[in-house]
Amino acid sequence: MPRARFCCLLLAACSAAIAAPQLQLVLKDSVAIDGARVRLSALVGSPVPNAVPSALLDADLGAAPLPGYTLRISKAEIARRLRARNLGANVSWSGAQAVSVERLASSSDSTALVAAAQTWLQARLDPLAARVELRPARGLAEVQLPAGAVELRPRPLQGKPLLRPEIVVWLDILVDGAPVRTVAVPFRVSAFRQVLSARRLLGVGTRPGCADLEPVEADVAAFDSPALGPDCAAVAGQLKRTLVPGTPLLAAHLQVPVAVAQGDQVALRVSYGAIELETRALALMDGEVGQRIDVRASSSNRPVNAEVVAPGIVALTRGTP
Repeated sequence: MPRARFCCLLLAACSAAIAAPQLQLVLKDSVAIDGARVRLSALVGSPVPNAVPSALLDADLGAAPLPGYTLRISKAEIARRLRARNLGANVSWSGAQAVSVERLASSSDSTALVAAAQTWLQARLDPLAARVELRPARGLAEVQLPAGAVELRPRPLQGKPLLRPEIVVWLDILVDGAPVRTVAVPFRVSAFRQVLSARRLLGVGTRPGCADLEPVEADVAAFDSPALGPDCAAVAGQLKRTLVPGTPLLAAHLQVPVAVAQGDQVALRVSYGAIELETRALALMDGEVGQRIDVRASSSNRPVNAEVVAPGIVALTRGTP
């Protein structure tokens, strides 16, 4: 290499060394921060040399841990992340080999969390009953939250029926727009409205009417099937179980009428092209209009599959005889 060129390169290197002096930074063993991001300034001890540029101290090293957790970041990893941002090339490190980072937090007001969940749930259940009462089912454990603007987001209710004795509201907690916790807030539920109740003893097979039923107020959240009422004239079907006086009438208690019931004698219409014949048949299963069921004609021992076309009537189409 020509002497002149070598001298120029040496002079440039010396000038760079003079322009960018080595910066001595000391890493702490552990820190507690109150922000959502880890900055280099929080990890280095005092005194910090005046020559350290603010861009270096403000360097973002990643997300802070959630409250209750610890992030351990090594000296080598810090240097790597700074290099990725074209920073720290002239830093000389000393102190700890790694820094333990925790996030400052404070206990949340569990009363406020329960109140928010209750208000949200009440608004969704009120349209379903005349009166809805909610009671916290269990105490809420203490929740640690970092500093910042807190937002509560209840999740949509899951499960059917919507009214049931206990409902859990899952509450997502966000701080400064970032999710930090999800808590379960359980409630005991009572929901009162008018339902129909048996006036007297009603046996299996009874078709209950207005003379057999009376409106009463009941907690419908405690029932395992929808309760009927208060319009007694709208009740259809026959009882599948005996009801003692004072028992609320539920949908599960009734055998809803079908167009054709198993065991019914039905009219079987058999079409052969333009010719239609009709005979009597025994229904071997229940069926609604439009469904196909098995029936057995009175003149045959073999069942056929026919379509229910009207209450008590089934139809079968065959090829030309």
